[in-house]
Amino acid sequence: DETFGRRRQLRVSNRRTK
Repeated sequence: DETFGRRRQLRVSNRRTK
């Protein structure tokens, strides 16, 4: 579960940067 949450946060951060 921790791995999934960490990967999901990375995607959200990328979208915010764009």
